[in-house]
Amino acid sequence: MTQLDIQTEYLDIECLADRWKCKIGLIEVLAETGKIKCCIRPAAIKNAIKSSRPTTENESNKLSYVLSKDEIYELFSNRQTPHAINIDRKSIPEMSEISVLFSDIIVYIENVIEFENKVHNVTDDDFEILSSDFTCIMWHGREMKFGVSQGKIIEQLWKAREAGEPWVYGKRLLTSIGSGAERVRSLFHKNKNWKDLILTDYKGKYRLNLPPKRSLNGRVSLVQ
Repeated sequence: MTQLDIQTEYLDIECLADRWKCKIGLIEVLAETGKIKCCIRPAAIKNAIKSSRPTTENESNKLSYVLSKDEIYELFSNRQTPHAINIDRKSIPEMSEISVLFSDIIVYIENVIEFENKVHNVTDDDFEILSSDFTCIMWHGREMKFGVSQGKIIEQLWKAREAGEPWVYGKRLLTSIGSGAERVRSLFHKNKNWKDLILTDYKGKYRLNLPPKRSLNGRVSLVQ
């Protein structure tokens, strides 16, 4: 059977709760207080537009709508019932409202990673290399052990981060160590620690869960 490694730009609420190992109620609070930015899934908006009028050539390929606190509260109050959300006519012409489901609420990956970096507040002091081949490291006071090939991946990500370019394509990582694995997660699937140590942008790139190095001009780039 062929396995598909599909990258996505956003997560729905249930996937986000699973990623953070928390209850959906916590995400509800974070959204209502503005800690994370929730949107309406682009496909839901496109379907609504198609059902109400013909699509136009100048229509955006990445339609999305950021929900207000009141709209988030309304949607979370009843997950089974569709709700009418008012749409800004400047963003989506000729549309005054759209019917959305609880499952249509999403959070874009860049907002997820931004929030995770703020919460974790990871520093250089939280990472220590315990073996020269990177098969044993200390992260946030936790000793983590990895296989030889896994250690090589971690070493590559460490070098990339030191060079100021922390995000590296998974295929490039695997090729550089001569691995026959098709995906990075396939190489790490037996190690439960790797998702804490290694972050993905869900577009094929990976980096260590460490703050980026400061460039010469003193500015910090979280996403490159």
